[in-house]
Amino acid sequence: MRLIVFDYFRAIAILSIVAGHCISYKSITSFDERVIANLIQGGSPLFVFISGFFFHHIFYRQFQYSQFMLKKVKNVLLPYVFLSLLALIYYLSSGISLPDAKELGITSLANWQDYLSMIGLYLWTGRTSFAYWYIPFIMLIFLMSPLFISYIRQGVRIRLLIFIIALVLAMIVHRPAGNLSPWHAVMYFLPMYLLGILVSMHREPVQRYLHNKAFILGVTVVFLAILQALIYLGFGNLHKLHPFTFDGLDILILQKIVLCFFFLSLLEKLSEHYPQIPLLRLLADASFAIYFIHPWVLIALVEYKWLPNVENMSGLHQFIITFPLTILISMTLAYVIKRCAGQYSRSLTGW
Repeated sequence: MRLIVFDYFRAIAILSIVAGHCISYKSITSFDERVIANLIQGGSPLFVFISGFFFHHIFYRQFQYSQFMLKKVKNVLLPYVFLSLLALIYYLSSGISLPDAKELGITSLANWQDYLSMIGLYLWTGRTSFAYWYIPFIMLIFLMSPLFISYIRQGVRIRLLIFIIALVLAMIVHRPAGNLSPWHAVMYFLPMYLLGILVSMHREPVQRYLHNKAFILGVTVVFLAILQALIYLGFGNLHKLHPFTFDGLDILILQKIVLCFFFLSLLEKLSEHYPQIPLLRLLADASFAIYFIHPWVLIALVEYKWLPNVENMSGLHQFIITFPLTILISMTLAYVIKRCAGQYSRSLTGW
């Protein structure tokens, strides 16, 4: 059965991801701006939570590992490889420096072995784009599916204990520096995936508990964003190179857990009164295509200065303009590709 709440949630999640990328382009310095940035950045945990929810809700009861992975390769990995290779061809043919080449240890491309090694590094890390790190990470999560099947079959206390341990670990390890390590990302995002599974397993009592709790949950989200701004001088996601060196506790993941419950509470009520919001349904259906396309739209608008005078705007002013434009252009491109490519569009953009 299709869940309208999670259709709306997917739409909110992709909006959150694009918004987080849009706000990261300009310097954010003041306390107020850092609080707002803490609220906006870090949309990926919402997607991971949704993925964990649907792993149990859709796939668990008749789970077949080979069919599950085949579907993920076709619908997730294939468009990722296609678009990543397209990006590498563009970088190499245009003379633009390869992104993060130094961090990846790419010093020269003298022979075909160097090119193969370079392609392998970019596909492993997703660094052809600032957003594509998610695919190597989530494919590792999918490969670990038998472990999640075992997790689901444990008793409630064991499941909660594993979740708590995973959450504490995530708060210590932070996100990987430059999002260059998929395994480090697995350690950080694992509790969000487990939480999605837990919410699916106990959806009715969770729904009852969250009923009319949107206000208090929203206040808690804002409080955690303010707390992070008070403790850390930066904003948004915390990153580090070595996962087991202690550099404070990650507050953002706690905020995003509460934010997931806030959206579940809010969207449950919204779906009761408005079960068919075409824009949200469209954004949900096209969410993966928007995810794949939006980095290139944002780069064109800001880095290539297709948007006049964008470099002279303040961080928040730039965000107010680039965010809706990026969504609109990405959605339009996704729709055009879908209409032109027909049944092949899902292999190209995920939609």
